[in-house]
Amino acid sequence: MVGEEERKQFSFFEDDLYTEDLLSLHDMELNKWKKFYNQNCAIFKLLNKRNEVWQKLQELEKAAAAPDRYKNRGGKLLKEEKERNVLTKQIPKLEEQIRELAYNYALEHNGRPFTIHGEPLETVLDRSTENRENDRKLKLSARKQQRDKTVTPGRSLMPLTPRNRSNALGGSTCKRKIITPSMSATKRSKYLQVPSGLRTAPPNITCGKVAGGRSRYSLEKKKREKTRRSKSLTKPTIEAVPKSLNVTYDKFKEEMSTKETCRSTDIFTANISPLAVPLPPTPRARPRV
Repeated sequence: MVGEEERKQFSFFEDDLYTEDLLSLHDMELNKWKKFYNQNCAIFKLLNKRNEVWQKLQELEKAAAAPDRYKNRGGKLLKEEKERNVLTKQIPKLEEQIRELAYNYALEHNGRPFTIHGEPLETVLDRSTENRENDRKLKLSARKQQRDKTVTPGRSLMPLTPRNRSNALGGSTCKRKIITPSMSATKRSKYLQVPSGLRTAPPNITCGKVAGGRSRYSLEKKKREKTRRSKSLTKPTIEAVPKSLNVTYDKFKEEMSTKETCRSTDIFTANISPLAVPLPPTPRARPRV
C-alpha cells in the first residue's frame, strides 16, 4: 500500500552497489514500515475485511444477473438474497469505523491523511462506492434500451404526426363549414344534418347462448310453455249445475220478503225463553290465607 512518492523518497531502492551499508539502509526502511503497520494494525484489518465483503457482494450481484439463476433448487435464490442484504448492511458500518480511525491518524500526524497507494483513504472509499453506483445505473439504462428496442404488438414505431394522431384518436378529417345567415334553409338543413356514419343506433343486444347453439331466451320460452301445458292438464273440471237449481236473486228476494218470520229484527224483539239446561256457575278465586 506504499505509493510512488513514498517509494521515491527511499533513493537507495535502485542502487546497484551492494554493500553492507546498503543492506543496513534496507533493514532500516523495512523496520520503519513494520512499525507503521503495527501502529495502524486496526485500520489494515478493517480494510481487509471490507475488501472481502465488497468482493463477495459483487459476486452475488453477478450471480443475480445470470440468465440461469431460476434453475437453481433448494432455496438458493432466497439464501443469496438474505446474504446480499447482510453484506449491504455491513459495508457502511465498516467504512464508518475506517473513517473514524483515519481521522484519528490525521490528528496524531499534524493533519497528514492516511494514504493507500498515495491516495487518501476517504477518497478511495468514496470512489469505490461511486463506481458501484455508476455500474448499477449503466446496467439499468442498458436493460431499458434493450426493452425499448423490442417492438411489442399494438405499438407502432412510426411517429405520430398531426394527421396520424387524429386518425389514431378517431378524429374526423373533413373540415366543418361555418353556417352564415345568408345561407338558404335547404343548405342550412343540409349542413346541420348528422352524417350517416356518425349516427348512433341502439346496440344490437344478442341473447347469451348456451352450449349447443341454442339461445337462453328460446330455452326459457320452451320451459314456460311446458309448465303451462302441464297446469292445463291437471286443472280440475267443474261439474255442470242443473237449470232447476239456478235460482235468480230477484226470485230469492221476493220469497224472503213474503216471509215475515225470516227477518233479522225478529230475533232481537222476540221473547227468548231460558235454556233447558242451565250454564255452570263461574268459578271464583279463593281468598288467600
